[in-house]
Amino acid sequence: MEMDKFNGVTNAEFIDYFKIDLHSRMEIINYTYPHELLDEDAGFGEHVHRCTALLKDYILLCFRNAKAAGQQKDALESTGTDGQQTDSRHTEKVQENPAQRSERLEVERKKENEQSALKYLELRDEIGRLIDEHRENVKIIYVDL
Repeated sequence: MEMDKFNGVTNAEFIDYFKIDLHSRMEIINYTYPHELLDEDAGFGEHVHRCTALLKDYILLCFRNAKAAGQQKDALESTGTDGQQTDSRHTEKVQENPAQRSERLEVERKKENEQSALKYLELRDEIGRLIDEHRENVKIIYVDL
């Protein structure tokens, strides 16, 4: 059986999470400095960037929570009813030096980022549609400083 990679959070729940942040600002003020050319999409683009960053952080958090839950489950399964280790693999503590630990953590971080990026790619089309819809409904106020 494959591990639940995102702690039971479905694609629909990730989309709902994104929509909450996206729709939190229905009015955006776009400031233009005196020596700056007007960028009509700057304020909206910044808002969308922040919302997608929050979603990506949430996806990564869900992945890490699922991983921790899986490790906890494995630890409980490897412990017998009397509290003793039943699996000989767990009775020996593996000693790793700082370089090995650093390498292991880097590999784990890359896997986390890869899995999170794959999940975001699954959601990207729906997110793009939501952003386009929101662009039509949000009020953008332009202020020249």
